[in-house]
Amino acid sequence: MNTLFLIWRWVGRQGVKKEYPTELVKNIEFINQATFLTFSITFSTTFVIYSYFHNFYQVFFNVFLAANYLSVFLFNRLGFHHLAKIVLFTVAIVNTFLASSSFGYESSTHFTYIIIIFATILNFSRAEMRSLLFLLFAIVLSLLVLIFTDFSLLLIPNISPLQQRVTSWIIVYFGIVGSVIVAYFYIQKFTKQMVLVEKSNRQLQGKFDELQKLNTELDRFVYSVSHDLRAPIASVLGLVYLGKRTQDVTEIHQYLNLQEKSLKKLDSFIADILSYSRNKRSEVQIQSIDFEQELANILSIHAQYEASLQIQTAIYVEQKNAFFTDKLRLVTALNNLISNAFRYQNPYEKNPFVKIEVKVSPKEAILKVIDNGIGISKEHLPRIFEMFYRATEKTTGSGLGLYIVKEVIEKLQGRLEVDSEIGKGTTFTIIIPNLESLTANS
Repeated sequence: MNTLFLIWRWVGRQGVKKEYPTELVKNIEFINQATFLTFSITFSTTFVIYSYFHNFYQVFFNVFLAANYLSVFLFNRLGFHHLAKIVLFTVAIVNTFLASSSFGYESSTHFTYIIIIFATILNFSRAEMRSLLFLLFAIVLSLLVLIFTDFSLLLIPNISPLQQRVTSWIIVYFGIVGSVIVAYFYIQKFTKQMVLVEKSNRQLQGKFDELQKLNTELDRFVYSVSHDLRAPIASVLGLVYLGKRTQDVTEIHQYLNLQEKSLKKLDSFIADILSYSRNKRSEVQIQSIDFEQELANILSIHAQYEASLQIQTAIYVEQKNAFFTDKLRLVTALNNLISNAFRYQNPYEKNPFVKIEVKVSPKEAILKVIDNGIGISKEHLPRIFEMFYRATEKTTGSGLGLYIVKEVIEKLQGRLEVDSEIGKGTTFTIIIPNLESLTANS
């Protein structure tokens, strides 16, 4: 049985090349295997016809048809796959016509046309419509000739009703086998088309969702940028106007300090926009990262908060293996989270702290930024990663920080989790994979 399967598989692969798409490969395999089956039937019935009916003309026709079936293999091996299909179905039509007109109506040979029609429709695409119409026309024409000649154009002389019934049984048997093969191919092809359609629908839905998201983000972006850019500028212009109307040096210094604050806010907002743009457009640059060193660098940037608010800081890093990721993106995300941890401390907390915990394994890294600040209420948690969303009126940020963090972590194929409670603090957890394997492949 295994040998037969290997032969069947080998027959199907004749003329198949590695670069061929799956659909073409399946089509060639079907044509080859159908040709092998019909050739075997035609060749074997030649001996039956000779010994049972002693009809030399029918034997000659069968040998001629068997030789034409073999040419289908040749055309497929030479790469003429479309021609191979036309030859196969043309020979099948001629074979059915000759058998039907030789054995008569009672033999039921003409029912083979049904199998040929289904197989033809299945194997020819819309681009091959002319060939399909030609073959269907040939089937209709041969059926009309059979009807008008009363299925007796080449009728074997002195054929008995018993011989016709035996022929009918043979035709029915091979018809069932052929129908099963055609049905199998049809189901396989239909199933594959349904899978492709479902895959295409998922891709289209994904594109549609992505476009909707981009459209929503664009609307928010235009509105927020226009507001957040104009607000500091309007503030500075107002302070300049007031500064021109006074000669008091103390007031002028006060106005200058307020201008500096507004301009720093504007600068921070522009920096967030640049981070957002960079994350969207640039490719992931994978390199090794030393978490302890990078976290120390980030904390040094926020030293003024640490000193002025007497915030206790702690770094716990457990890293025994090399870890690869996009260092610039990850540092940007951590900087945003740590900056927020300092910025939103609870002024009534006696022992404010910011802790960063990192646990690195060969597979992934788990990073936690923990604080005991003002916290985030449960009603705001589902929306804190939206573009320009602000969870508190006290914020001085752009509303882009956490959105950028989420986008960055997704770009690094990781995930971001948050746990927070009002008055008790917040914990952000980043889980990112080690991209060392991608580095090795590149």
